[in-house]
Amino acid sequence: MTGPAAGANTTDATDGPEDGPAGLRARLERTGYPVDPDTALAAVAAAVPDRSGGTRLGEMLRAFLDGWGQRSCARGAAVVVLSDGWERADPALLAAQMGRLHRLAHRVMWANPRKARPGYAPLAAGMAAALPHVDAFAEGHSPAALEQLAAVVRGVASDA
Repeated sequence: MTGPAAGANTTDATDGPEDGPAGLRARLERTGYPVDPDTALAAVAAAVPDRSGGTRLGEMLRAFLDGWGQRSCARGAAVVVLSDGWERADPALLAAQMGRLHRLAHRVMWANPRKARPGYAPLAAGMAAALPHVDAFAEGHSPAALEQLAAVVRGVASDA
């Protein structure tokens, strides 16, 4: 059998009056979506509030500690945080919640995937706020680094 199967779409994307960049632009304009790249990026930024990076670790820790951590989960536990420490919210909130966590937990360990980079310094505001409440600060960029962290959690290694 030659040619398209019965019922198959016979329209090639490059055939017809709407092929190429001009055709794509025309089809996009009909949808009502922004066509200009700057306008499109602004629309994405407005629709996706976490697009620019960073987390809300302080808020997350407060919710965890208020809901579960203080009553049971964190009390006497070995806690591992895996984050680069880029805090979107107030670093003081993160510091306060890390202090709460540290008082509850047996040990708090932080694995940062950026720590392995040459010249790394914990200058991100969230990381700097959290470090005084961390018992072990480890690399978290590879399976080998996470194996080393597991040894720290088990108490086999003193720090990662």
